[in-house]
Amino acid sequence: MVPIKATGENLVNITINCLFEWNVDKICAVTMDNHSANDVVARCLQGHYLSRGLFLLNDECAQFRSWGHILNLIVQEGLDEIKVCIQSIQNAVKYVKAFPKRKLDFLQYVDQERIPKGKMLVLAICTR
Repeated sequence: MVPIKATGENLVNITINCLFEWNVDKICAVTMDNHSANDVVARCLQGHYLSRGLFLLNDECAQFRSWGHILNLIVQEGLDEIKVCIQSIQNAVKYVKAFPKRKLDFLQYVDQERIPKGKMLVLAICTR
């Protein structure tokens, strides 16, 4: 199977074919991420469905940006700003967890400073 390049035109054809296969006759809104090819998809879908009178809302189509995608972009940019701090904390956690004696010493300092114990030190996993 040859991978299909994600151009606006290819995405339009795939989307229209899927909608046809799923028996979706009319649409009223399209929600997409911020990829520039999606602007082409929205315009082409609008042209395709408007010309056939298949929009549910007075022949107008609403294109919505995915708020989840936008929020993810904001969070990723924020995390990028504090990347050095995060790496320092991760290195400290690795250091403490590397040997049982270090972990024991750490727990003694926690007790000494009367820091409430909750969960133990956990390394972040980037896919989570």
